[in-house]
Amino acid sequence: MTEYFNIPPRAQIHVPISKKLLAEKLLLTASERRLLRDGIVSVDMRGLFQPQTVGLAEYVDADHLYNQFVVTEAELKTDEKREAAARLLQQAFPAPMFLVLRCGDACCVCWCDKRINRADAAKRVVEDLRLTRWLHPSEAEAYVKDWLASLDTTHPSCHNLKELYDAIARNLAELEVADETGIFSSPDAKTLARQQLWLARLKANREEQAAIQVRLKQESQFNERVRLTARLRELQNISGQWVVDSGQRRHETASKAHKVTFGGLKASNEQ
Repeated sequence: MTEYFNIPPRAQIHVPISKKLLAEKLLLTASERRLLRDGIVSVDMRGLFQPQTVGLAEYVDADHLYNQFVVTEAELKTDEKREAAARLLQQAFPAPMFLVLRCGDACCVCWCDKRINRADAAKRVVEDLRLTRWLHPSEAEAYVKDWLASLDTTHPSCHNLKELYDAIARNLAELEVADETGIFSSPDAKTLARQQLWLARLKANREEQAAIQVRLKQESQFNERVRLTARLRELQNISGQWVVDSGQRRHETASKAHKVTFGGLKASNEQ
């Protein structure tokens, strides 16, 4: 999975991080110590993105410090506590990090926002922890291949390290939308916010569908069953149309982007 980040040669590293070092660095609860001991097999830093390694400026504001970010791999024994393992490892690294988790032949990626701790500027507060679903080598869908290609850290046109990190993070988040529509398209910040709202509405719709299906199994009154069935069909039609409409819009956007790119190439060849 890490190879899809296409880490520039000067940013490539291979630094194993011992579990002993992690245990000494973090204030762990008893359950976290067990997770580190029994759930995490290995941790390796694979990429170190700094101004001197990738030629991008650092970024600093009151809440964030992007003088570097890292790409790290971790192997898990099981997938049962991947979110807890991801949070533990994100807390261990003050720098922003793309964390590739491996379990067997499956992989996923974790990222988050790290805010400077106002009480101790050397520490970070982990917020908005995100994980992709598990991905398997057998997946051959075109949109998955497009999504993997979008993780290439040499492609985005950026001015500083935070812009690059955010661009890759947006593409990571977009997989959830692409899983619904079957089409991947790199989003800007406004598009991603709109799509996350769409996903929240879709999730709420499906949760209501699931609740109605449970009630239908328990309901004996004929009139109530008719009402519930009608509502279920209404929700199914709405969610289905949302997915179709979103897929069509994304296809049109992707087609326009392709035409613009092709037109630019054609113009340059004619010169």
